[in-house]
Amino acid sequence: MTNFDFLKDFNNDLFEIGVKLESDVLNSPRAVTADATLFLETLVGDIYRRSGKKITENLISFYKKIDNLYRQGAISYIFKNKLQDAYNLRNKIHSKQNIEDEERLAYDLHQRLYYISKKYFSDFADKQIPVPDYVKPSKEDISFENCIICGCENSHSNSNMCDDCNQKINNVNILLSIKNTFKDSDFTKNDLIKYGFSESETMALLIDLSKENVIQKKGNSYHINDDRFNAMFDEADQYIEMALLLTKFYSNEITPKEIKNTLEYWKGGIKQKNYMEFYRLVNLKLEKSFEENLLKIEDIKKSMLNSSMDDLNIRDWFKNRKESFIHGELNDAFILYNELLIKQYFSLKKRNFDDAKITSELNISPDVLEFWRSNFMSEEFLKKTSEIKKFIIINEIKKNKTLREVFKNVGISENEFNRLYMASKNAGDEFHKDFDKHYTLKRQKVFIKHLKNENLNKAIKISKITRDDFFSWYYLGEVGHDDFYIKTTEILMERYLECRRQGISKKDILKYLSIPKSMVKSWLNRDDLDLFVDFENKNEEITKNLIKRGKIINALRDDKSKTDAISSAELTVKEFLEIYNRSKFQKTDFHVRFDREYAENRKRLFVKLLKNHDFYNAIRLSEISQRQFNEWYIKDQDSFIATSNSTEFYLNTTKLLMEKYIEERKNGKNRPDAAKSVGLSNSIIDRWLRHIEYDLYWQFKKRIDNLEKELVIQGFLDMKSKNEVSEIYDIPLKTIDEFLTLGKNGFVGFEKLKNLYEHEVVPKLLSVFLEDIKTKTFNKSLKNSRMNQMELNYYYMLGKSGNMNFKWFYDAFLAIKIDKYVKSVLSKKSHKIALKNSRLSIDEFKSNQEFIEDTVFAKRVEIVADEIDRFRSTGTKLAKSIGVDVSDMYEWYFKARRGEHKYREFGLIFEIGVIIPRVIIFNHARVNGMPKNLINKKLKKDLGSEEYQIWKKHGLLDLIDINPSKAITADEITQDEIADILGGSDLMINTFKNEDMDEFGFLKKAFKANQGISIVPISMSK
Repeated sequence: MTNFDFLKDFNNDLFEIGVKLESDVLNSPRAVTADATLFLETLVGDIYRRSGKKITENLISFYKKIDNLYRQGAISYIFKNKLQDAYNLRNKIHSKQNIEDEERLAYDLHQRLYYISKKYFSDFADKQIPVPDYVKPSKEDISFENCIICGCENSHSNSNMCDDCNQKINNVNILLSIKNTFKDSDFTKNDLIKYGFSESETMALLIDLSKENVIQKKGNSYHINDDRFNAMFDEADQYIEMALLLTKFYSNEITPKEIKNTLEYWKGGIKQKNYMEFYRLVNLKLEKSFEENLLKIEDIKKSMLNSSMDDLNIRDWFKNRKESFIHGELNDAFILYNELLIKQYFSLKKRNFDDAKITSELNISPDVLEFWRSNFMSEEFLKKTSEIKKFIIINEIKKNKTLREVFKNVGISENEFNRLYMASKNAGDEFHKDFDKHYTLKRQKVFIKHLKNENLNKAIKISKITRDDFFSWYYLGEVGHDDFYIKTTEILMERYLECRRQGISKKDILKYLSIPKSMVKSWLNRDDLDLFVDFENKNEEITKNLIKRGKIINALRDDKSKTDAISSAELTVKEFLEIYNRSKFQKTDFHVRFDREYAENRKRLFVKLLKNHDFYNAIRLSEISQRQFNEWYIKDQDSFIATSNSTEFYLNTTKLLMEKYIEERKNGKNRPDAAKSVGLSNSIIDRWLRHIEYDLYWQFKKRIDNLEKELVIQGFLDMKSKNEVSEIYDIPLKTIDEFLTLGKNGFVGFEKLKNLYEHEVVPKLLSVFLEDIKTKTFNKSLKNSRMNQMELNYYYMLGKSGNMNFKWFYDAFLAIKIDKYVKSVLSKKSHKIALKNSRLSIDEFKSNQEFIEDTVFAKRVEIVADEIDRFRSTGTKLAKSIGVDVSDMYEWYFKARRGEHKYREFGLIFEIGVIIPRVIIFNHARVNGMPKNLINKKLKKDLGSEEYQIWKKHGLLDLIDINPSKAITADEITQDEIADILGGSDLMINTFKNEDMDEFGFLKKAFKANQGISIVPISMSK
């Protein structure tokens, strides 16, 4: 619990700083300076955030920050003064005062910050909770004779650090305060004096910090070296942390296990400077706890567990206590520790543990045993040890173990055993008798058992005897033909003959069986026993058979056929098969050697035939199957790729097949068919091309690349597209694109290919595209051109950028896109849909917008003219036919009447086709006495409500003065007649002024088309 716990859920950062500050009040008063600075800066920064007030860049000092808050109404005047007083108080701790004054100021500042944070919480917390009263921090008085950091003698009674270590912390706190105050700005000597230091203190501080290279002088200013400052800050932080940890550990606030898991303890364990004294003090308390536990419960493992002592701690403790013991200092726990271990020692000895195993089991070093013998063991102990050793020796021999194993397990030397053995003989006890009874006969039985399946050396090793033991027993038994000699000889003879049947050389047999040559020679020179005579006869028979086998193998190596090889050994095929099958049955190596040599014989023949025959004839003539060839070839290829070691067969065959494959590709076969023609799969060819780290495959790949380049050029000469070249010659499109890229980048040998493609092939493909795009969809046109969209766009953009080779394509395709856009718009499609249908980009549309809009308008005028020419129309119907609002159409008409040239033609057409006929009818009806309201009603029905309102709004019935008394009945009318009828039309007058005969012709047609409109008022309805 701390005084700042109420801040935990409100401002956790401030809470954590407060916890550290309260700890430093107790353990490192000077550290409170930095804590307080950070606490106040964090609190003021949060007030800015919670109050929504802005802080400007010029508010560098703490005073200016809080003054700004007060002036903006975020804090009261009293609270501002409390913040300033606390900030000023922290400066006083910088001064070199005595320890008592530092502690007093630290406690005072701690209390002030508590009340400041309480006021801050009350003003800004949404959810108020009771805040406990202030409790002055206190700690148990724990002190150490030496400085807990460096281990030097410490003269301070109220600090666990020496002057030097305390000064390092003080310097860091001063620097931190300076850094927080001036941020990254430089500072001068006068700035520090204003900050609260005396002039003498300032000079001394600047000199000390300059020597430490923490500050660097620039003119009259100083700048903090951040790297050196950070290093000093981390070091001081570690000092404070170690002081806190030791205080908590010695106060039992943290467990031994927790403190041993700290980084500080680990660093002390590896003897890192400034951590060794910490490590020693922790271990001192651990050792004390261990000794108390051991004396209490008399159990080493439990005592170690209770005190968290590990094996390393125990070894250090033992070493220190042993030295004290030798010099006369008796420690009850140390004596008890040794007595308990000695008791365990004898218990393990009775279980046949040697000293090495005992020391491992007890986790002690061998010198501990010597220490015991010198200080704890008597003559009676040594006698008891000897009896245990003799007992164990006999038990080990009964387990069929060798003397060496016995010596090792018992933990004695051969000399020590000999002393025990002779002492037993002299004393007449049973030890030497039992040893003689249980050793030799048992070893011989075990040896014969293992010799049936192992060579001599292995049998000796498994039987746990020496070669000297074996040969001593063997040659002694040779004289009397004892059972061990006969059985051993029979086993070795049979295994020797079996090896000869397998074709193994005599030298290798001796090595394999691990027997000397003299032993076999002695068998052949004796005939006093049947087993020697039988051995000699079998040996001679095997020799004859081996000679015949050798002739067959040698003939195959000389490239003879199988029949010739068998004949060279003076054998019939039947006799050969008997030898061959017997070898298989008996599992000798002749059939293996024959198969291997025959395979090599066939391989050499195949390579020879392949030079002048195709693959399949070479297979047939060499009398092998393609399956056999595949097995040989794939195995050699895998080995070559894995180890880069090539067999002669693989190297020669591959070179020949590569030549034949390239020839097949030149003749127009695709890759799978070319591979099949040379007896390979396409995957093997691909494998060659993947492993170009080998020169064999690299040379092949270069030839393939050149071949494919020539094939591509040939395809382009034939005016084939990339897709067609890829399909015809089975060359990946990716490869063709790579060739073209190399040509574009100026690589020698590829420029011709690139120029051929772009100057001859591409223009042809683009022309096909342009022709198709006029009537077909984009995707269909693109497919027919055998190009992809990326490539089409590439050449389109080249033409757009001014490349004369493709500008024609850009212009043509852009014109087509504009045309499609115009048609889409005229088909009443939206601008967005029209862009999509025409594939016209937004930028292209904007660049050609005026032309496009003029074209659309002209087309609409044509449609309107056509509609008026063929049908009786209203403005609404005409607007619908060209996909615009009727209001837009009348706007065009009014623009024409205002004299805008662009709309003049449309206005004339619209007036003749829509306006004038209705005005004539209206005037006629009016002359004939029809009421105006009835005429308007008929007109509204004719035009529709929206269009009628436009007529009414703009007074179109009164706008043009048309003479209704003129009737048009003849098929032909003259220009004067039209002028007489339309005398009130400004557009018409202007037309006749220009004497435009095309427009005059249109007017005649328009009047003819409208002759069917009755001027009788009652007939105005549709």
